[in-house]
Amino acid sequence: MSKARIWLAFLIALSVSAVGCGGASGGVESTTVALNSASSTEVGGDCTGATPMPASMASTWAETEQCTDMSTSPPDVIFSPTVDCPRNGQDDCLATVPFFPCSDDPSQTCGAGGRFLPACNAIELPDHYSGAAAHEMIHYLLYSNGRGDWAAHTGAEWVCQ
Repeated sequence: MSKARIWLAFLIALSVSAVGCGGASGGVESTTVALNSASSTEVGGDCTGATPMPASMASTWAETEQCTDMSTSPPDVIFSPTVDCPRNGQDDCLATVPFFPCSDDPSQTCGAGGRFLPACNAIELPDHYSGAAAHEMIHYLLYSNGRGDWAAHTGAEWVCQ
């Protein structure tokens, strides 16, 4: 990797950490359902309704694969009802995820703009908002490629969202 690309990746990583999962995103965060002994429905992730990724998301998928330098078959997608997010009042949070303390200010409440459901190899997105698609695709790519840090937001791949 050239020095210019390394610096660019570093600068983008800094900006992602400032925005990342909720920082300046106005109360829209991403959640990742952890692998545990509970079924996906017990932790709030219902695989019902998972369908092949729509063609309208193909360019985002291709860009994310290229940027992360990882590939696999596209994830299934679940489009769930959307509700107004508590901090920004926009109709872009998942109705299926309860509001939670914001990562950048726990005194405020945020909502999820998407989540990765490893139990069904699917990403869940609000039916009126797909701004978190690339982020959830990165979780999926890391997981599918056997990366143990798939839920940690620590790899260099996070500059690709």
